Amino acid sequence: MTNPVSVLVIDDEPNVRLILADTLTLSGYSVVSAGSVREALEIVRQRDFDVAILDLAVAQESGMTVARAIRQRTPYTALIILTGQGNLKSAIQAIEVNVQSYLLKPVTPQQLRENVALQVAAMAERRQRDALAAHMRAAIDMMQDVQPAKQTAGRPVQSGSLHIDPVRRRASFRGRSLDLTDAEFDLLFTLARAEGETLDAKTLVCSALGYIASDAEARELVKSHISHLRYKLEPEPTHPRHILTVRGKGYLWAPD
Repeated sequence: MTNPVSVLVIDDEPNVRLILADTLTLSGYSVVSAGSVREALEIVRQRDFDVAILDLAVAQESGMTVARAIRQRTPYTALIILTGQGNLKSAIQAIEVNVQSYLLKPVTPQQLRENVALQVAAMAERRQRDALAAHMRAAIDMMQDVQPAKQTAGRPVQSGSLHIDPVRRRASFRGRSLDLTDAEFDLLFTLARAEGETLDAKTLVCSALGYIASDAEARELVKSHISHLRYKLEPEPTHPRHILTVRGKGYLWAPD
């Protein structure tokens, strides 16, 4: 079950805190309230929130103090300023702290709900985008590690009747030249070089194709290439004798 979106409300007026908390709780959010900067700082030291709604003036103190503390802790809390004392200086400060929304009191419950929902969706999209960027960076780093190994693996492989020349990118089996795609060639070369050793799909995708993939993605990606290889190489593709499936583990090359 998905946890409800967590919201921190910071305002020194009890009635305002109550109205905000009730409005958001009725919309399914999990709300924690604070009536002072000190109380809010203590709360944010202990946990993160999806959204923080802050007044600028909190009992003679600045709500921006809490905004900065939250932003130092995490970039993924949506910060919403809700104030009756908006001015150019506070607007500039809000931009510096990367505040997502700047609202002037009074706001209707509907306006508040819509704004919170909008910022939650925007922050979820940012999380996803950042995660994808990190995944791509990791993939690039891994490919840079893998590629030199593929380039330096220039020695031909002879495994039974299979002969592979990685420099000329040629493969033959029982004296017959094999017409292989680049992916099929790299997979067969990787399997033959590890003769008799079971290689899981994730390792094959990384070592042979230079991709980073989850276990499920790797299995789907390798499956079609293995099937094509068998039809090009095996005497009976539906009963393979050389490119064997090791159930639950992966594939291995068995020479004749």
